Amino acid sequence: MLKEHPRFCKNILDNIHKPAFSKQLCEVLLDQQYFNGIGNYLRAEIMYRTGVSPFMKARELFKSTPKNFDFKNINETSDRGLILLYLCKKIPEEVISQDLNKYGTPEQKERFHQWLRCVTYFGTIIYMRNT
Repeated sequence: MLKEHPRFCKNILDNIHKPAFSKQLCEVLLDQQYFNGIGNYLRAEIMYRTGVSPFMKARELFKSTPKNFDFKNINETSDRGLILLYLCKKIPEEVISQDLNKYGTPEQKERFHQWLRCVTYFGTIIYMRNT
């Protein structure tokens, strides 16, 4: 999803008719067949920043997402499915570029926790800050 983002997006949009996408978004984002590399904290950040309910059906989110997309002009009023696909690349890039690591040095851990906008606790999303 980082190195071949257009291919990643195409794969999602080409497969929304499959049974996996009839599940809740919070489940589908952990499906490594489609969202490889997305784990729990990335999933929470992506859904929170997209502004969607984790309990909506994934197919509902993506059904109106245009297949010919352009991330250059994306903003908060853009299609939510498009925003989510954009954030699947942007958020992991933030983690990498800022050298964030929840298991790293004390400094990395502190930066990681300052960067987080939301966390999960036993699968429930808890919003921390709205920045």
